[in-house]
Amino acid sequence: MKKTTLVLSAVLVSLVSSLSAQDLQKGLEAYRSGDYAVALGELVPLAEQGNEIAQYNLGLMYFNGNGVPSSFEEMLKWHSSAAALGSVDAQLSLGNIYRGGFGVAQDFAEAATFYKQAAEQGNAKAQNNLAALFAKGLGVPKDAEAAVRWYRTAAEQGDSSGQVNLGIAYDKGKGVSEDDVLAYMWLHIAHNNGGGIAASMSKGLVANNLTEKEISMALELADECLARDYANCGY
Repeated sequence: MKKTTLVLSAVLVSLVSSLSAQDLQKGLEAYRSGDYAVALGELVPLAEQGNEIAQYNLGLMYFNGNGVPSSFEEMLKWHSSAAALGSVDAQLSLGNIYRGGFGVAQDFAEAATFYKQAAEQGNAKAQNNLAALFAKGLGVPKDAEAAVRWYRTAAEQGDSSGQVNLGIAYDKGKGVSEDDVLAYMWLHIAHNNGGGIAASMSKGLVANNLTEKEISMALELADECLARDYANCGY
């Protein structure tokens, strides 16, 4: 009898999980298509039950005023709850909010806390942003080597901002031995990866310090880096 009860309980849990997943998918699809009434109908109950994906997206709806009155306070409430449950998107959101002081008192220590949570879960944007705080000593002790570690982690995931910042670190010799060949390599990679004007300008400045042979070497290393999907790049 006890075994039968356990089996039935397992089946019930599985069924509930399956239904919740279907409701979540329906809510997210409705949100993306602009059917906010349906989205709210699906996401609100799930958010109240502790689903972090529903909580994060409900927070976005409040922030943007999608089907509900725009409310920064409601967004902050739901994103805080989602972050506590492990939502990387919510952790990154809160990091940005506290770093910029958007609707809250600017608090770099809080920003660093949320960025670190997301960074440790593999979010490249959070990794780059946490590195920037270490580089400047904002909310965390100033630590150029820690900054480089996080810039590298972001860069190796293909984050163009992390690649730019790692290249600049090599150029300046901050947190890592100065090496303009590796600086050019990362800046070239970033330039071709949507790094924008920061990548192109920095790449041009570094090129002034290199010989043609060194630039050729950097370009070879960049090709090898891309072939390895950004892993173990360098000499």
